[in-house]
Amino acid sequence: MSKAGKVISDDSPTTAFDELLELVKKRHSCRRFRPDPIPDGHVEKLLEAARWAMSGGNSQPWELILVRNRKTIGALYKAYQEHINELNFWLEASISGRAAAPRLSDRG
Repeated sequence: MSKAGKVISDDSPTTAFDELLELVKKRHSCRRFRPDPIPDGHVEKLLEAARWAMSGGNSQPWELILVRNRKTIGALYKAYQEHINELNFWLEASISGRAAAPRLSDRG
């Protein structure tokens, strides 16, 4: 039985694969968020999922910090934007003439 309470058949790898595939297909990027706070129970589940996330070489270098103060979140966002804009400038300069993402390259 999975932690979500769904029964996953041990005798059918196809069932587990189908559930994984359905989850992967439903994944999407979100760049706009509602201003209302996330309930504590949801936060705990998200942190648990992050703790189990895969990492390169199974190094699991996770250090998670939960920030709820809106002013602090705004300050972190501003600091991040300043840093990432400079980093993006140097990354783009270093790969000039090549596509930034493999899917954008000409496969001829």
